[in-house]
Amino acid sequence: MKSLDTAFQRLDEAVGQKQNYETKQIKSLFHGEEGRADMKATVALTEKARAPLVAAIRKARVSVTHSVKIEAVH
Repeated sequence: MKSLDTAFQRLDEAVGQKQNYETKQIKSLFHGEEGRADMKATVALTEKARAPLVAAIRKARVSVTHSVKIEAVH
């Protein structure tokens, strides 16, 4: 059984990796020499590189069973 913390951390890391790539993709590649030379090819190539990052997010999304216990404080 996966803990909520572990599952959330894996998902958070996967999203972070994708966001880091997208920042490079947009700022450096789309707005850089590659994009100016051939935007259509740059988009196609970078989307192939981004696809596994999207898949990693889907894989990291898992159901987690957890319990919350509420106790009276005296």
